[in-house]
Amino acid sequence: MAELEKIYETIEKLNKRILKLEETIKSIDDCKSDIINTQKRIADIEEYLTIRSRGYFRRFIGK
Repeated sequence: MAELEKIYETIEKLNKRILKLEETIKSIDDCKSDIINTQKRIADIEEYLTIRSRGYFRRFIGK
């Protein structure tokens, strides 16, 4: 009986660890999506700045 109780305790501990790992994985996935969104925003800003700088360059050369 004592061995059976130890097995159940071990199973409970493992289940708790699994739950913590699942939470960690979910958190990592959330961070990944945040990073991807940030990269997209940076690319959009870079594109905008490139377009804007071309306009200023044309105005400067035109004068």
